[in-house]
Amino acid sequence: MTTTMTMRNMTAPQAGRAPAARGAALVLASANGAALTTTATALRRAGFWVAVAADGTEALRRWRADRADLLVLDAVLPGVGGVEVCRQVRAAGATPVVVLADGGDDAQVGAAFAAGASAVLPKSASPTVLAARLHVLRSRAAGAAGVALPAVVRACGLVLDVREHEVRLDGGDGPHGPALRLSRTECRVLRLLLANAGRPVSAARLAEDADRGDRGGEPGATDVTLVKSHVSHLRRKLRLGRGGPATIEAVPGAGYRLTPVRAAPPTGFVQ
Repeated sequence: MTTTMTMRNMTAPQAGRAPAARGAALVLASANGAALTTTATALRRAGFWVAVAADGTEALRRWRADRADLLVLDAVLPGVGGVEVCRQVRAAGATPVVVLADGGDDAQVGAAFAAGASAVLPKSASPTVLAARLHVLRSRAAGAAGVALPAVVRACGLVLDVREHEVRLDGGDGPHGPALRLSRTECRVLRLLLANAGRPVSAARLAEDADRGDRGGEPGATDVTLVKSHVSHLRRKLRLGRGGPATIEAVPGAGYRLTPVRAAPPTGFVQ
C-alpha cells in the first residue's frame, strides 16, 4: 500500500487540464502499483498525457478535474469498482472507457460492456495494443463529435492543402514553389503528422485516420503495415531527411514523428 501511494503522489499531475500540446488526456486506474507505473510510462511515450489513480474514487476525481478525454480502468478497484466508475462516466457523457478484465472472466467482461465500456481488454494486453486501441477510440470520438479537419495545415516547413491533396514548401510568408500532388492516403497520413508535429503518432492511429477519410468518416480496417509504405513514399516525395525541411522519424513502440530539421526551405520536391 505504501508503494502504491508513493507512486501516485509522484506521477499524478498537480492540477488542471492537460496542456493541448501533450496529446489526448487520459486517466489510468489500477491498484497494481508496478503495472500502473509501467503502463503509464508506455502511454506517455505513445503521446498521451496520463494521470494515474490507485482507486475508483481517485479515478473519478481526476476525470472530473482534468476533463480527461479517455479512461483506462481495472475492472476491480478499491472503493468504487472499475465497472461502477465506467457506469458513472458513461452516464455523464460520451467519454470513451477501456476496462481491463481478468483473462477468461466472462462475468467481468459482460458487466463492463453492460456499464457502457467502449472496449474491454485483458489485463495481459501489452501497452502497445492498449495505446493502439486508445488512439482508435479517440479518433472515433472526435469524428462522432463532428470535429472538422482544417483546410490547410502548416508545420515543419510544409503547407498542406487537405482538400486539394497538395503540399508546398513554406516560404515563411505563405506557400512557396510548385505544389506536389499526394494520394488521398498520403495526404491523410501527412495531415495527422503535421497536426502532431514533434509528437509521435502511432501506426494504428495513422491507419485509422487514413481509412476514415476513404470512408467518409466511418471507421474501417486499414492494415497498419501499409502505413510504413505510405511514410516511405512521403519521405521520398518530400525529400524528408535528405535536404528537406523536416524528417519523419520512426519512434520504437510509439509510431512516427515529424520533426523540423532546418529553417530555410529546400529548392523543391522530388517529382
